Amino acid sequence: MLEKTTTSLEPGAVRRIWPACKKHLKSHSGLQFKSHEVHSEYTWFWPKKSLNHSTSFDFYNSEIVFPKNGLGIKIRRFYNSSRKLQTSWELTHEPKNVSQESQLDIAALLKKLGLSRETRTSELWERFKNASEDVQRSFRRVLLNYLHHSTQDSNTEIIIELFQMLESNEKDADIYECAINALLRKRNLSEAIKVYNLAKKQLKASIGLNQILRFTVKNEIWVEAYNLWKSEKSIRLDYNFYRFVDESVPEVSLALSLSKWVNKMRGSSRELSSDLIKFSITIVEKALQGAKYNGKPEYLDLLKSISNWKLLNREIYTNIIISLFKLKKEDLLLESYRELRRNKNFYVSQSALIVVLQISSNRHDVLYMKSVLDDYFRFHSKPSRAAYRLCLKEFSRQGDAKTVHALFRQYVSRYKSNTVETLCRTRHQVSLRSKLDKSGRSYLFEEIDEAAPLTANDFAPLLHVHARRGEVEDLEKIFNQMKITYEIEPDILCWNIRLSVYMKIRDIDQAYHCFEEILENQSLRADHYTLGTMMALCAYKADLTRARDIFRMAREMEIPISAAMVNCLVTCLVRNNHHSEADIVCRKSGTMPLTGAKTQIWNSLLMGYVLKRDLKNVNRTLKFMSENNIEYDQDTYSAFMQALAITRQPYLAARVLFEVMPKSGSKPTLFNCAVLLGGYLAVKDWNNFNRLHEYILRSSKRQNATTKLLVLKAAASEDGILFESGTDSQKLIRSLSIFTETMASLDPQDISDTARKGYGLLPLDVMYPAVFYSFMAYILSENNERKLASKLLTEYKSWIPENRQKAGEIMKIITALMSTLNGTNDVDGVSDCWERAISLAKEESKLLSPLPKTEYVEESPVQGTIYFHQLILNKPFTIYMKSLVAQKKTKELNETVQSLISYGFDLDNYNWNTYVKYLSRISDYTTLAFQVCELKLMPGWQGWRIQRRKLKGRRSNVPLEIRRNRADPRSLRPYFDTLLWLGRRMINIRAKAAENPQIKKLLDLLRHEYPKTYMALDGIPRSMMRRF
Repeated sequence: MLEKTTTSLEPGAVRRIWPACKKHLKSHSGLQFKSHEVHSEYTWFWPKKSLNHSTSFDFYNSEIVFPKNGLGIKIRRFYNSSRKLQTSWELTHEPKNVSQESQLDIAALLKKLGLSRETRTSELWERFKNASEDVQRSFRRVLLNYLHHSTQDSNTEIIIELFQMLESNEKDADIYECAINALLRKRNLSEAIKVYNLAKKQLKASIGLNQILRFTVKNEIWVEAYNLWKSEKSIRLDYNFYRFVDESVPEVSLALSLSKWVNKMRGSSRELSSDLIKFSITIVEKALQGAKYNGKPEYLDLLKSISNWKLLNREIYTNIIISLFKLKKEDLLLESYRELRRNKNFYVSQSALIVVLQISSNRHDVLYMKSVLDDYFRFHSKPSRAAYRLCLKEFSRQGDAKTVHALFRQYVSRYKSNTVETLCRTRHQVSLRSKLDKSGRSYLFEEIDEAAPLTANDFAPLLHVHARRGEVEDLEKIFNQMKITYEIEPDILCWNIRLSVYMKIRDIDQAYHCFEEILENQSLRADHYTLGTMMALCAYKADLTRARDIFRMAREMEIPISAAMVNCLVTCLVRNNHHSEADIVCRKSGTMPLTGAKTQIWNSLLMGYVLKRDLKNVNRTLKFMSENNIEYDQDTYSAFMQALAITRQPYLAARVLFEVMPKSGSKPTLFNCAVLLGGYLAVKDWNNFNRLHEYILRSSKRQNATTKLLVLKAAASEDGILFESGTDSQKLIRSLSIFTETMASLDPQDISDTARKGYGLLPLDVMYPAVFYSFMAYILSENNERKLASKLLTEYKSWIPENRQKAGEIMKIITALMSTLNGTNDVDGVSDCWERAISLAKEESKLLSPLPKTEYVEESPVQGTIYFHQLILNKPFTIYMKSLVAQKKTKELNETVQSLISYGFDLDNYNWNTYVKYLSRISDYTTLAFQVCELKLMPGWQGWRIQRRKLKGRRSNVPLEIRRNRADPRSLRPYFDTLLWLGRRMINIRAKAAENPQIKKLLDLLRHEYPKTYMALDGIPRSMMRRF
């Protein structure tokens, strides 16, 4: 194959000297013949078998234009497999005007030598050398031009020999150039320079200079290139003398070789020669801007190698950043920027800084953003207005109130004096200048932006940072200052932020009031963000009816539907156990024109399947997303990792975090690490938990509320060995130490991230202390440290503002208090806490009121408690049931169970089993125990075979679906000890049935009314009964 592509002078190869395009033939005055005449006369130069085949290859279609001498003639370039000698296309001589006389000369030569079209070049050369001297003298120029277009080494030697045969008066510029190209193809640089010097002496022109310079650069012969450049004034005065660099971007490896050579040439002098910099800067800059590298370290090495070039033009740094941004090499851009900052001569324009700042903001890298801000002050004395906005927006998203306030004070001090008059005056000045300057420079817009007065949008980041932290009072203060101090009326964005903070702290009344104010204000128009916030409130309550009302309202008000609104609808459906409907909504969203990313909609569906431990549908949904080009984000990977962790497969989740995400280009977040921490905590793998926690600290990831809570849970685990082994009291001491340290360093910024684990749907302003205090108090009470637990719960109240004491009384705090009181046998206190828990559960499960200003409102159907809230009372009921059992108040326990069911609440599997076991111990409630077991538990009974496997330590043999269903608190089935208690009662009944007719009737009743339970008790393995 290689031989076919390089044998350009085989029989028929003469055609290659002609221009490749028909229109170029017509453009030359010397070529007045038609294209079919050329083909009819010279097609015999091509072998018949290879004529069509050879021209079918892709590389023959590549064309290069050489505009020298004003001729834009295209020629086809040839393939060369040599990597070191890269001269096949660079040194190819561009074709000249081929006249009809030249064509006749070629034909005459072949005829004179008596050759046919099958004649090889070697035979042609032998015949030519044996020809008469007159024939050689007449045709040697023609033959040289003919052979020049070949890349074969044998033909190159012939060209050199022909050049030596020519007389001085026969050598013109084209002949010298052909000879130089031939010598360079033979890698004979010294002879090529001699011919170049001879041509310069004879013709007073720099013939072949570009070819020699190109050869030395491509083959990294820097000494010769530099000497040649220094000796030629014509190119020394030209800054961009490497014109061939524009033809193809030089590779970074070549520029790195040049920079290293330049650094070696410094010698003992610390300062680089200006000539050396001017000689090398073009290739270096082009290579840095083109970024054609084998690896990032190679590119960064090039940046390091020029770090001490003090005479370097500062614009090169700006050009590098802008070029990498246009090439979409963001990772390399940030690494290069970090490397360039170490250069003492480093300087970049504001346009480059804003690019780096934008990329850092998109990646939420606040540390990098702070570095860019430092450079703004370092190089330009102050950031631009656009830079301020980017920083304020991102720092507010991070919940960093201190930095936001500091930046906002600078921002306001600079722009508060701007008025409408200053804006109009600046616009007029810019308009006058723009009429003279047609370049359309961006600084014109920047000048107008700098002169603009403050608007409501400028205050949005300040409001947003307090909304992210749940600080309502601070937000209201700023909201009022806008009107009074700055005389700026809040726009819809500010109102939306205000509405969102009420939603986050679960103040439903204030949220409704704020929503009504927005609708009643004639200067405001609600947008998709407004309705999206109300949809989030519906998702919190799992109120599907009101969520649909908001969609109707959006249609009435002609507000476009956003992805966030659809996401909240999917969340409502999932929380109401309507997963199939949620799946349909997700699929329909693919064809809907939504505002925002649609990935979050699918993430909500994924989490719905994850919480059900439905890995089959998780995989199906992920496959659908991949097939329909729905991009995964960090939350998608978090959902997948959660699915693996919740099914006790954290090691597979670790592979997702450390292998899959980096390969997909998705940077792991702190929440991704927290999900894996939770997975290790669930399986009590303390070694890997510790390693991952150290990785988080080592990788400069700021710990948030989620990771701190997981570390506390690990330390408090009864068999935890996270730090070092010790007694239970010592472990509690360590737990208290971590708890005290965490609460002492409490920062609302820790909960500003919306992705949390272990906090549920608590009000944002009380979330942090409520979760930590309730967990620690519960752990202490379970370990008989009830006085300390009671002290902590009393201390908790001091953390909550007086106006939020009711909101701070969450279910977790009540449960912890009940556990503490039950441990001290305070039955009245437990009963009081239970009443408060019921009241809170009713309030939490209460549906939302109808929305204002809607033409049609669907009244909520009375269907009891929503599915999402049905198990809200399980944990406090467990403690309350223990208290009633200890008091032997069975009747009151039965009434409590009946009242819970009448309210619409339900019990989980543990509570039903505990309830049945207690009833089975009391002879008067035997029938009720069998009835509850038959109706609630026996439908999920898997048989004694599963129980035997469990007892024998072979739980791994239990089918996965059964194991996963058991983890669901709604999956009801009898525990084996529940059946053993019932079996024990059955034995007593059978023993008395022969003597007592009433007992006999009872036995018959149990057999006929509760057959599943009866049959299960008959099949109890004797080994279990003996153990029991």
